[in-house]
Amino acid sequence: MLKWQLQRYFLRMTATRPDDTARPSAIGHPAVGRWAAQAKTLQRGLLCALLWILVAELSLHFAIEGLGMSLIWPANGVALGAVLAYGPAMIPALALGVAAWHGWHGIGALESLIGIGALVLALLLAWAALRLFYPRIQSHNPLLRTASFHLLAVLPASAVLALLGSWQFLLLDTPAWADFEVMILMALSQVFGLLMFGRATQLSLNALKHRAYPWRRLLDRQTLLWCGLFVSFGLLAHVADRANLGSAEAMRYLFLGLVAWAAFAARPLLAHWATAAASVTMVALAPNYPAANAYALTWIIDQTVLLIFLAAVGFLVSAVMAQRRLLERALRRSAHTDPVTGRLNEAGLLEHLRRSAPHPDLLGVEACNLSQIEDRFDLALARSVERDISIALGQLAPNGSQISRMKEGFFVLCLQPSWASKGLVEGIQQALDGKRYAVAGESTRLQLAIGRLDDDGQPLPPEQRLALLAQATHVGWNGSTAATRNPARPENLLRLRRQQLECLDHLRELLRQPQEGATAGLWLACQPIQRALREQEEAGAEVLLRWTLPDGSPMSPAEFFPMAERHGLAAALDRWVLTEAAAQVRPLAQQRNKNWKLSVNLSGASVSDPGLFDDIVAAIAASDLSPRQWCFEITETAGIAQRPQAVELFQRLRQHGASTALDDFGTGLATFDYLKALEADYLKIDGSFVREIETSRVDQQIVRSICEVCKTMRLLTIAECVERESQKHLLAAYGVDFVQGFGIARPRPLRAHVQQLLAT
Repeated sequence: MLKWQLQRYFLRMTATRPDDTARPSAIGHPAVGRWAAQAKTLQRGLLCALLWILVAELSLHFAIEGLGMSLIWPANGVALGAVLAYGPAMIPALALGVAAWHGWHGIGALESLIGIGALVLALLLAWAALRLFYPRIQSHNPLLRTASFHLLAVLPASAVLALLGSWQFLLLDTPAWADFEVMILMALSQVFGLLMFGRATQLSLNALKHRAYPWRRLLDRQTLLWCGLFVSFGLLAHVADRANLGSAEAMRYLFLGLVAWAAFAARPLLAHWATAAASVTMVALAPNYPAANAYALTWIIDQTVLLIFLAAVGFLVSAVMAQRRLLERALRRSAHTDPVTGRLNEAGLLEHLRRSAPHPDLLGVEACNLSQIEDRFDLALARSVERDISIALGQLAPNGSQISRMKEGFFVLCLQPSWASKGLVEGIQQALDGKRYAVAGESTRLQLAIGRLDDDGQPLPPEQRLALLAQATHVGWNGSTAATRNPARPENLLRLRRQQLECLDHLRELLRQPQEGATAGLWLACQPIQRALREQEEAGAEVLLRWTLPDGSPMSPAEFFPMAERHGLAAALDRWVLTEAAAQVRPLAQQRNKNWKLSVNLSGASVSDPGLFDDIVAAIAASDLSPRQWCFEITETAGIAQRPQAVELFQRLRQHGASTALDDFGTGLATFDYLKALEADYLKIDGSFVREIETSRVDQQIVRSICEVCKTMRLLTIAECVERESQKHLLAAYGVDFVQGFGIARPRPLRAHVQQLLAT
């Protein structure tokens, strides 16, 4: 029966400690885990009891003459540290160890019971106080937590031991010491032992339990030097005492310097043990106190209070230095950490690159339109976009890669050379490029630029590698389209970046002036649009923007328009096109065919511009054409990103008399519900559904479905990329109203086309 009760007691005690809970055994039986936890608790209890007995025996060296009490009593400090580290499950084993030691030294049963009871009550009081109040101290300040520990644990336990534990000595016949002197000596002895050894034992057992301090950290150069000086000072004092030089007592003050050094420089664990070791040594080297008389108590108080005050100041200084080290680490971390995303900042990235060997490959990801998002909406949305990018990169990047926010809108991934980046780039594009953000009924889409810089073995400093990566991001990728060239070498990056900047400067200059020649600089072309059921009858033309470089080579719109959009020139390009188109088609105002329409594309940047409608009205007026002869197109992707603005713009254009069209239908994420809300006049079927319509049954069904829906919604359809006469006839059979493509007419300069229309 007793065995069963003891088992239940130990099991209940171990259950209060989260770190000692039973773990599933290899065979999965819960009883095996419980017995393992009980055995571990019993083992710890026995070791703590043996440690208490050993320390108690050593403490007898400091016994007070005629009292049976030691000047210092570290054994109870060891017991306090064991209970705080392993829980109250250690108390029964400690009580048995104290009883055995009392029996070994012939202490009476009553005195032993009083001493054991006082110790058990003090340990429980200290454990309960820390358990209840210590977690409520929501502070990482080591000074506050150190002071709270001693106020909650050391002082209550010392008071209990002094008030109750002193009765075991008051029952003895001690005529040389008065009762109040016994209680004072007991209080000093317990405060010394608990203060010096309680926290040190707890930290040591916690370090062993969690393996927080490996031997290579404990035996560092500073610790070994301190131990060497401690042993040297002790040997010098011992030699001086043996030689009767009279300086042994004075040499003990050398240990004050060791305490100060440990408090300022050592970690808390070593600082506590250094203070305890130095204090005990100073007591051992102190001159013999006089026999029990009026001066004995004064001498003892003088020695112990000095050391207690020294230890308290040392612990507080150690806590202050620990707080300083925490602040220094926090400052270093903040100096290398981006406050928006929590990733490395530029300084942290540079430090990481300096320490990395071999040099990692670099992948740059830039939010191209972040400044536009910030200007149009607010800073909060821009920061939210950057945090989304950071989270997505963390989810997509391989394990072990380092992610940093080098500057606003620009992220850098450090990848091992063996990692393939192609799949990563595709994943980043799918997750982030074109992602929609909406605020208060307005929306925008994120535009990314991605660049890569591989390690080619050149010994370049990190600053230069990051500069090359930024250039690779600018020239290697435009929007979500990869450039065909691979600008991996620094000289290529510099050359391509210089060319890009020159092109931008040239483009800005061209936007300030009208079209110079028929096909020089920026110039307008057009591609005719015909009715599907009537041969050779032109219904209108779509304006196309072309750019011929000074060397005579053309630059594709797929190349220069994303560059212009990224640098905020898209709206300026649209205005230039409107102005030039109005001027070049003005002679058509005298033409008899009033059903001919001029179609102009509008970019997403222009759709969100509140002044666009006024510019369109001005262009229509300058052309002398009727508003019904103008048609304005927006792509499906741009319309979705700017849905409220697109709907409002289309409504105002229709009210003014102009026509509207939704371009590239089927390539974005639009629904027919969105098409209904937009109220367009024309719907342009993307060429991807037209090129293989003669053989693809899927494309045929898609086109038929679009035509049926448009017919119900009273929309006219225009099929793009028509290259063969057979395609035209098939599209006409499906209900397509207009066709456009190389099979109908190739693009030509707008001025020349206007002259041809006038001639016919």
